Amino acid sequence: MTNAPLFVFKMRAVARPTDPYYVTRWDRATPVEVVAATKQEAINKADATLGSAGAHRYWVFRVDSVRDVLIPTEATT
Repeated sequence: MTNAPLFVFKMRAVARPTDPYYVTRWDRATPVEVVAATKQEAINKADATLGSAGAHRYWVFRVDSVRDVLIPTEATT
């Protein structure tokens, strides 16, 4: 049995207004760290973890680093 490759994604998240007039404030970002197989999976997990971004807002993410990890699975006999 082989393990699927997993990565630790260190990201920042900002609740961005839907109105494009406003600038995204990365200086107010929330740090997020998740384990996932792909970048999209990491964003989905982070989005679910953070919950609602608030009225007329949505989360935007910036990936700061990615590190591969090996999480062992128990052998089945």
